[in-house]
Amino acid sequence: MIEVKKNVMQEMRELARLLLQFQQTADQHGLPGSHMCTEDMFMRTHLPSLREAIVTLASDKHGLKLNLNAMIHNSF
Repeated sequence: MIEVKKNVMQEMRELARLLLQFQQTADQHGLPGSHMCTEDMFMRTHLPSLREAIVTLASDKHGLKLNLNAMIHNSF
């Protein structure tokens, strides 16, 4: 049970980091990133910003892109 809790907390932290990076990326593209929530991150019109945020986050961590991909797919 504790292992499940640790796994969930780790995924929540990674998704929170992704949201913060997405908001910064959206601001750079002229979108109101600071006012966007997690739901906005998955809108079809915002997918280029989400992709750029994932690439930026995963640029220095091996396997993070695959991990984020698995978390997003498991969420739906």
